[in-house]
Amino acid sequence: MTGSRNKALKPTIRLSIFTHLLLSNLASLLAYGTISSYITSLSALFQSCIINEAHPLYSSVIVNCVFHSFSAYTAIMLNILTIYAVRKTSSLPKPLKTLLLSLAVSDFGVGLLPQPLFIVRMVNPTYFTHITFNVGQIIFTVASFFSVVAISVDRVLAVTFISDIRNL
Repeated sequence: MTGSRNKALKPTIRLSIFTHLLLSNLASLLAYGTISSYITSLSALFQSCIINEAHPLYSSVIVNCVFHSFSAYTAIMLNILTIYAVRKTSSLPKPLKTLLLSLAVSDFGVGLLPQPLFIVRMVNPTYFTHITFNVGQIIFTVASFFSVVAISVDRVLAVTFISDIRNL
């Protein structure tokens, strides 16, 4: 029982050690005021967490990489198909067509940048991949979210105005 308990605690202990090292690096940044030394030590810290066969979560990393590879490929291909279909459809109103294209392009971007960078970040975590993944994820996620909100508002207004016109 204690052997399985210790194996279950290893990722938590490793995470807390990582958090402690990160906070101590942040404290050294505040104490010394040198950003370049902080970035160098942070990069070395990420390099110490490289996933290999001895890592306790190695099999879950492989499963995540395969899943995200399939998901990225699917997102890219289906959004290319969506962009083509929306552009060829002439019966859609211009505002709705623009909003649907916006959503398809932002979702295409998610499959093109953040999902592959997530795989790279899991296999070889570096400071650059971490920052690039976070920036790409924020940009494309916010764009997708606001595209969905704009489409929803457009459809509510279209339904509301059509019912108001019919009541006159």
